[in-house]
Amino acid sequence: MEMERYYTAETYLLPSDEVERARLQEQHEMLKTRHSGRLLPAGFKARDGDKILDAATGTGAWAVDVAKILPEGTTIIGTDICDRLFPAATPTMYFEVHSTLSLPSFWSSTFALAHQRLLIGAFSASAWQQTISELNRVIKPGGWVHLEELDVTRVASADLGPVPPLSAKFLNAFGGLCRERNVAPETVGRVSKLLMEVGFVDLKMTSIIVNTGGEEGKDVRGPWAGAWRGMEGPILQLGGGGMASTPAEYRAFMDSVEEEWEREP
Repeated sequence: MEMERYYTAETYLLPSDEVERARLQEQHEMLKTRHSGRLLPAGFKARDGDKILDAATGTGAWAVDVAKILPEGTTIIGTDICDRLFPAATPTMYFEVHSTLSLPSFWSSTFALAHQRLLIGAFSASAWQQTISELNRVIKPGGWVHLEELDVTRVASADLGPVPPLSAKFLNAFGGLCRERNVAPETVGRVSKLLMEVGFVDLKMTSIIVNTGGEEGKDVRGPWAGAWRGMEGPILQLGGGGMASTPAEYRAFMDSVEEEWEREP
């Protein structure tokens, strides 16, 4: 019996269901480890009474963890286009359905910090401009924006060596899917420029190589492979990208991709 995945929007390539909830939590723990436990940008200090925005919050994993380290009286608001994965609210943390492309007008100059993570598989180039403009609008003067993104198309990291063949095959299909759905993952290379264009200053960028190979990549393979597996529906709708024509074939291909990752140094 085939499992049906639930997708919220044509332009968001990953599902929104209980399988994805578990994957997002695993991904959050992995990213936290890679950042040595740091959840907030270096130099940012929340004050009592501050409000923090977690845009595209998903399961709220980042918000829930950050709430544990913030001063008493700080409020976190998580937003997403769908409430299926929202965690339970608390007196200082709650969740609302909003698109990052159109946040409430009365939120202008409200937040000390706005956080957004891994939407490279969701936005067109123009949507990236819009979301950065919206985040700029809703932070207070002197506020911070904290973006975490994945350079999946290697716009800024072409020198990392060749992509293994099965992974390259998937990324080729992923590129075709992005073009079909008007998603622009290559925009990650322009995010700094887009931030400066709307007036951000004092930009700091930290790059972390997230290796999927060998023992070092053991905790990465699960959430990354889960994301690739989660695109099964959209990729098969587009013809399978030369990888598969049925769900069973796609899953077998992804099994082979994970084996390829394990063999890589």
